[in-house]
Amino acid sequence: AIPRFADLMRKAREGSTKGNLGVLRSCLKIYYAGNDGTFPETLADMIPKYIEEIPPARIGAYNHPERSGETAITNDASLTDGWVYSGFILGNVWVNCTHMDTMGKIISSW
Repeated sequence: AIPRFADLMRKAREGSTKGNLGVLRSCLKIYYAGNDGTFPETLADMIPKYIEEIPPARIGAYNHPERSGETAITNDASLTDGWVYSGFILGNVWVNCTHMDTMGKIISSW
């Protein structure tokens, strides 16, 4: 029962992180539309007008602490938590984790 429960918790964290990723991407699109076709320089620039706070990336099953701040503008193995934001040029955001999710996809590819 314990391994099954742990797997359900992992799936729940992944679902929460995917949902939070969707929220961030939606807020970026709204920001882009409301700011003459420019993205924010950082995710924090959307606070408080477009989002109350940056939601956390919950990927604790992979020994990453729960973190809400962005960590880098590119994938960086030394930064193992949080969001990666490409910045105001591209406006892309993803999870900074190269582990496989429960469906066998690399988390940073979500």
